[in-house]
Amino acid sequence: MACVNPNDPLFKEILDRVENPLLAEIEFDFVNEGEQEIKLSMDAPTTVASTIFELEPDITDEKLKSIYDNYTSLMDRNRKGKSVPFESFKELMEKYQVYKHKDTYIFGQYDTTTGTFVTRMNSSPSSKTLLAEAIPQIAESGLDVISFVPKAYADKLKRNG
Repeated sequence: MACVNPNDPLFKEILDRVENPLLAEIEFDFVNEGEQEIKLSMDAPTTVASTIFELEPDITDEKLKSIYDNYTSLMDRNRKGKSVPFESFKELMEKYQVYKHKDTYIFGQYDTTTGTFVTRMNSSPSSKTLLAEAIPQIAESGLDVISFVPKAYADKLKRNG
């Protein structure tokens, strides 16, 4: 199932009618063909999908490896050797919802009841793109986001506003 913004007018309408969040989400997915694309600004296309495989149906192992390499590069800056192995990463990509901003991917779990996106893993070509573009964009999108991060990363976020 795709991530559903509980504030979406169509979702609210369906929820009012069926009075069950799970059934409303299923019907919403059916109406929207399983994926929602949100264009938040003309120069910063942003997409939310239930998995990377739904977001990019023709994704190759090479592209997944590139996303993984960006993830490990970010992890190794402050937590060298703490990234998950590639096979585990691929398995998680089948389970985690994904928020995409340009070439930056923020993986996590979206709670349709609370409308909260809990981040788990980040992949970005650079920390600057992640911190200065993607995170501010997700904050401006109206999604409530919770991230559990190491202190050094939290300090970077605080410095970047």
